[in-house]
Parts: sequence; structure tokens; C-alpha cells
Amino acid sequence: MSMPVFEGVVRRLPVYFLIDCSEVLAGEPLQAVQRLLEDVQAHLLDDPQTREAAHVSLIRFSEMAAQAALEDVDSLTIPLLEAAPGRSFGAALHLLRASLAQDLIPTTPTQRGDYYPIVFVVLAGPPTDSYAEEVQALRRLSGPQRPTIIGLAAQPAATAPLRTLTDQVLELPGVTATSLSPFFTRVTDAIISSSQGVLPADQPPPVWLGNPLNKSL
Repeated sequence: MSMPVFEGVVRRLPVYFLIDCSEVLAGEPLQAVQRLLEDVQAHLLDDPQTREAAHVSLIRFSEMAAQAALEDVDSLTIPLLEAAPGRSFGAALHLLRASLAQDLIPTTPTQRGDYYPIVFVVLAGPPTDSYAEEVQALRRLSGPQRPTIIGLAAQPAATAPLRTLTDQVLELPGVTATSLSPFFTRVTDAIISSSQGVLPADQPPPVWLGNPLNKSL
């Protein structure tokens, strides 16, 4: 059964960033992530359709996890990323899952719902909390709540935990502004491509960022 067409209503594209702020990224690496996130926002603002459709939430995690609410690109304020001990990946995934349940707009006969969400995860090492249950809960999601997840392993030890969450994992040989930049450029292109409305609303987005474990970033 086809869904009704709602003329003049822009479908939201929910985008989540989960950013590891553990001590291994202290200093220049985390400053580079901060700058690159700000660059992503600037590029999204430059595209009128993306500016209207993309809604972004940033979840940062170290000893604890904290979430900035899902909001439009104009209203988005990138919080200061500060390094701290710990890597509470499970807590970050819990915040993501709660937001997917509570914040997404479903399509109904009277309401035009969101596109499938996209999640970008930067992880720099093994989690320091329990995360397997949250991974399984995310994998059980279906329909428009099930996100496309792309992971970036900023250190080799992050690859295995990310692979439990998604098959779309890319690795970095080291964390610098130069090594991170291609990933965030592809992130920007992925968000802009999705916001153009070329994707069916009832299908998740495809893979844009290259093959899993592509070390050529």
C-alpha cells in the first residue's frame, strides 16, 4: 500500500554522531574532531535542501555519555569536546537507542515521517563498560527506527567492538587532522546526498563510505 504524498513538507533526515572523548584522543586529535564537526555543519548549511532536512544529534562519551538533542543544522551548537578517562560506549549506545525510540517522527496517514537515520561512530579503543546488550538491542530494531551505522576505528583496538555493531567499519592508521579529514568529507557528502530526496522514504540509505575496513582513507 503506497503512502500519501505530503506536498511542501520536508522530510527530516536524522543524523547521529557518537564521538569517543577518551584520554587517548586528548589534545590535537580531539581538537581535530571538533574542527571537522564544525566544518561538516558549515558545509551542510551551504546546501539549502540539506539545511532544511538534516537534524543532528551529537553523543560524546568518555567516563560518562552525554547527548545534545536532535535539532536542525541552523540551531546546532557543537559542544566542546573534552577528554576524560574511560570509554562508556554502552552508555552512548543506550542514549542513541532511546533517541531512536523517542525522537523520530513516524509516517502516518496525516504526518510525513523521517528518513531512516544515519549514525556515525568514532571509537578509539575497547569500551570500558558493558555494551553487548545495547548492540543486540540496536540490531533488533526494524523499519524506520533501524539506522545505517558507519564506524570509524581511530585505533586498531576499536575495530572488533565496532564490528559487533556494524559491518561498515573503516580504520585509521593514526588519528590526526590529516587522517580524519577524508572520513568527515565523506560523511558530509553522505548527509547531503541523503537529504536530496533521491532515496525512497521506506528504504535505508546505501553504503557511501567505501568498503568495510578500507584502510585507504
